[in-house]
Amino acid sequence: MITLVECKGAEKTDFRQKYLLARKDQLGHYRKIQTFDEPVNPETVAQTFGAGRYVLQKCLPRFETCWKIRIGDDVTDSSKQDLVGRDISKLNRRTKYLGYGLIGSFGTQALGFGLSHLRFSQIEDRIARVETALRSLPVQGLACTLCSTPILTMLQESCTGCDSPIEWPKNSPTKNSTSRKWSLP
Repeated sequence: MITLVECKGAEKTDFRQKYLLARKDQLGHYRKIQTFDEPVNPETVAQTFGAGRYVLQKCLPRFETCWKIRIGDDVTDSSKQDLVGRDISKLNRRTKYLGYGLIGSFGTQALGFGLSHLRFSQIEDRIARVETALRSLPVQGLACTLCSTPILTMLQESCTGCDSPIEWPKNSPTKNSTSRKWSLP
């Protein structure tokens, strides 16, 4: 069975004009078969390429359908549904795997954050113990630069005489070089 739809202006030919022959596949998408320099008649397409749905389009200045033809029996709708159903099942399977991967990723991130927190809390406990030990050690020879009151412990925060904050020198000499000068007697 042949159904034919003719386009207007098919008799004009341009030397640059190309004609695109496409065939409808089982999913309903038109796929390119071949390009021609001159229009092809439906009988030639039927003899050369066999049964199916075909369309011939002019390419210049824009795509314009010259004719559409249906040759022979089309693919049954049930087989088309089977192909679509198969594609949907593949997509569902991929989506399920991606979901599992996403949940696994969140799980490993939560585990990593938990282990990092545990490690840092252990480090904070060790630092607290070191600070407690350093607070108990007496310091000999250091005094407050403002009132010359002796500093009693290494981690003393303020002077017992003038109540000014005690700042131990840091690694950056430019920050503390103007504020205080520390010296041993």
